Amino acid sequence: MAEPAAILVVDDEAGVRHALERALGKAGYEVTTAASGEDALRQIQLFTFDLALIDLKMPGMGGLAFLRELRQRSPQTVAIILTAHATLDSAIQALRLGAHDYLLKPFSLDDLLRSVREGLGKRQREIRVNTLIRQLERDVATLRALQGDAGPLTPAETVSPQPRPLEVGPFRIDRDQYRAFMHGRPLDLTPTEFEILACLVERAPAVVSPQELVRDALGYRAEPYEARDLIKWHIHHLRKKVEPDPATPQYIVTVRGVGYTLAIE
Repeated sequence: MAEPAAILVVDDEAGVRHALERALGKAGYEVTTAASGEDALRQIQLFTFDLALIDLKMPGMGGLAFLRELRQRSPQTVAIILTAHATLDSAIQALRLGAHDYLLKPFSLDDLLRSVREGLGKRQREIRVNTLIRQLERDVATLRALQGDAGPLTPAETVSPQPRPLEVGPFRIDRDQYRAFMHGRPLDLTPTEFEILACLVERAPAVVSPQELVRDALGYRAEPYEARDLIKWHIHHLRKKVEPDPATPQYIVTVRGVGYTLAIE
């Protein structure tokens, strides 16, 4: 039986720490709490965590400062930012520092657990990829040794062009800056919402199935029923941010039994 994922909760509010500890513990996770960024630093020096929930605003070392330290000391730990003061700048800064997601307080238990599951799934995929890369490197080294050439591999140097912003209808997607705009105004999106909108914009006016959105936006494969339920939840929240009336969407349109399309004139 697999060991439960280890989660570090970093928040200066005792009530929040205890509530998260109870909820995550009930969901089967092993939870450690820290009341400050400084306390959290001591914890990551002693233990390895699969995921960290980090409050953005704390006395002393704030959430972004701790996130910087976490990325240096434990780069495989998935980070989710918790904040009651979300701003576009802080969200972008957290993403650039490697945060998987950020949740706006007060958030629901469903939102929390869904983000945690997605973050842990991402970590497992990265571990598998790194394991495969190390195995390939060992195999290549062995092959070269057998051939009498143990010199290091020299990959071809390539220069990747900077992606240009993509504009479709009222939407503009800038992957280089990790920003989305609607009618020229920046949208305050979670990382997952950004990836889903970017996928719909890039594929417009094609209909994109839930499985394709999970694969392209979240980075893993899912069964049809799982993908449908997962994407439906994200689309619901995304519509609240881009539709004049989310109950009667004009832009992100459901094609019954198939998927979603971006309606453009």
